[in-house]
Amino acid sequence: MKAKRTKFLTVLLCGLVALFVASCSAKEPASATNAPAAPAANNSNAAAPATPDGPLTPYAEPITITWGVQASAVQEFFDGDTYDNNRWSRRIKDELNIDLKVAFSADITTDAYRNKVNALLATGDLPDVMRW
Repeated sequence: MKAKRTKFLTVLLCGLVALFVASCSAKEPASATNAPAAPAANNSNAAAPATPDGPLTPYAEPITITWGVQASAVQEFFDGDTYDNNRWSRRIKDELNIDLKVAFSADITTDAYRNKVNALLATGDLPDVMRW
């Protein structure tokens, strides 16, 4: 009886995975992707070409992302940088228009970080990004 149930669950899981892969890999029709570009009109009202949309395209409006910091007593920054303002946060702001805001900071060498995350899980007030 257990072997039949295991076989049924295996077949069901494989079918669901195949369905998921098939639905995610759907491509656009060939006529849309292989169609030659229409000649550009010499019209003064023509809009500028749109920039490609992707994971590294900067946001038009600045957005703020909160994150939990795993601090350490021996952590040192260069040139007066902090967790809020360092070379990576400045680069993310410049290239992607994303502001990083520290939601909380706790020492990783003790249980302070784990306790803080557990408390935030209980309240439901989690930052956008944190390491667990």
